[in-house]
Amino acid sequence: MSIRRKLSLLFAAALCAGAAQLWAGSPAWVGSLYPVSMGVVARVVSAEQGDIVIVAGGADQGFRPGMQCQIRRDDKLVANLVIASVREERCAALILSNEGAPQAGDIVKIKTL
Repeated sequence: MSIRRKLSLLFAAALCAGAAQLWAGSPAWVGSLYPVSMGVVARVVSAEQGDIVIVAGGADQGFRPGMQCQIRRDDKLVANLVIASVREERCAALILSNEGAPQAGDIVKIKTL
């Protein structure tokens, strides 16, 4: 059997496996729905020394400790953050300054020049 034929059979098998997962009700993809360098506020935790924002998006979205980010709602700046701790799919950030109150569902973007 030629290499081309083996590759086409392998590709067909992968397509069938993906379709079987869709029919079974489990997602055929893994990862975030947001593009790299973007996440969403999962929740805001109030603390005595400052508010902490938990972001749904972590190392998999490109967030790293020390990065400065912005929270935006309706394309308006809500707050500036600094990432304090990062896990694979979540990160925690401290609010540096805010123009309003961050809420769950607000968009978090890595600040770029």
